[in-house]
Amino acid sequence: MTGKERVKRTILRQDRDRMPIYGWINNGEFLPKVLEKYGSPAAFYDKYEFDMYHLFPYAAPIKNMKPEYSSIFFEDELPELEFSDPAEMPYQHIKGEMDLYSAEKGRFVYAQTPGCFEFFNGVWGIQNNLSYLLLHTEQMREFYERLADWTIVFANNLIDRGVDMIHISDDWGAQNGLMFSNDLWYYLVYPYHKKVVKAVKERGVFVSLHSDGNVASVLDGICDIGFDVVHPYQESAGMGYDVYLNKYKNTSHKRVDH
Repeated sequence: MTGKERVKRTILRQDRDRMPIYGWINNGEFLPKVLEKYGSPAAFYDKYEFDMYHLFPYAAPIKNMKPEYSSIFFEDELPELEFSDPAEMPYQHIKGEMDLYSAEKGRFVYAQTPGCFEFFNGVWGIQNNLSYLLLHTEQMREFYERLADWTIVFANNLIDRGVDMIHISDDWGAQNGLMFSNDLWYYLVYPYHKKVVKAVKERGVFVSLHSDGNVASVLDGICDIGFDVVHPYQESAGMGYDVYLNKYKNTSHKRVDH
């Protein structure tokens, strides 16, 4: 059984020969040790028989993003943002990685895409971004909608190149709960992800969410959106695993009204 088959069967809750194996090595402390001992991340993956590969397409959704935006507080109105054309993204490196990790090694490849809240932390800075959710709610909702449309095109380009799953990174959680209210999450964040996930799954591809921290208060909404994978389920941030076992373990899509 290939890694690709093993991961797919795990997501679908089907029998497989063993649990998939994967480890995050691309950090400043661990990666140099890998390079010193094994020569390359690929050799390390082979040594420990990793089943997955995390692909970073290095996308830039905003064309006119200025570093000073994160140090200026816009009280009256946010500046207009010009979105890039996903067709012009640098996809050249993706073919080589797909040839190696998917075609040759048989690994499950998932590609990272920007999530709405986390992405705009990079535009405005996290403190300003949190303030703008309240101060410029409608303008932020418009930006989220435009980013969702951008992400759908970008994700489709990645799917055309053979990725097995679109992975959306969007950190909302603090140590004890969301960094903003549930109402704001449902008004701003939920529609963005609902739109993107629907488009991805129409292509027959898995979609996963990364959000650190405690997101327990919106787990029903996350299920309703239709994510196949949620990473992490962070017990260290107060998310009781018993809640998962009792309420979510056997629930693919829990409908909610909000």
